[in-house]
Amino acid sequence: VAFFRKHRELYAGTRTLADVAVLRSFRSLAWENFTTHLTTLLVEQVLIQNQVPFHTIYDDGLDRLNDYRARVLAEVQFMSEQEMGKVRAYVSAGGGLFGVGSTSLYDEMGRQRYALGLADVLGTDGTSRVEYGKGRAAYLPHVVPKMPLPERRPSYQVDNHYWQLPQNAEEILSALLWCIGGRPSAEMDAGPTVAVEVCERREPHLLILHAVNYDVKRAMGPISASVKLPDGA
Repeated sequence: VAFFRKHRELYAGTRTLADVAVLRSFRSLAWENFTTHLTTLLVEQVLIQNQVPFHTIYDDGLDRLNDYRARVLAEVQFMSEQEMGKVRAYVSAGGGLFGVGSTSLYDEMGRQRYALGLADVLGTDGTSRVEYGKGRAAYLPHVVPKMPLPERRPSYQVDNHYWQLPQNAEEILSALLWCIGGRPSAEMDAGPTVAVEVCERREPHLLILHAVNYDVKRAMGPISASVKLPDGA
């Protein structure tokens, strides 16, 4: 925070160059909070600890999917036909899609479909990887938490003690990298406590690799990093 305040001008007018967009859908988080919230957090934990740049988007972000190489639908259970149409068009045009669990099983009114609405894109044969149009999609039935979850009750607590790499973290990472078509736009050998973001500023043109070490008791370094340049740079 101190660095950001001191160098605020570096971040003015920037846009993210994140590879992955993680959708936080209002309906799914509000109506199926227990499953959707934790599953989304754990997928983000995999991205953070493996230094894969990602960005959080919300429902209106479905109109800007082409800004990302892949997007994550982690138990986004409630989706309208219009929303699914935007996702299909994005993947067909060359985007990547990673779906988890009951994503698209219900419509926007909470009515259950006979199968996942996006089954044609994701394929749902256990664990699957599908080429759809010019794009790629991967599906996993579950993100498996490292710790046993509490019994589901009207009032429950799933706090940050559960925010640890899931048991199938390697499988999740492999699927995500397959969806983006290979290596992420930024790579570092910084270890699991460092999160990475890549930003671009147009005037004057700068690429900013922003790394944050969450282990406040241990300095990191020396660190090697590589960044993929935008087309034409």
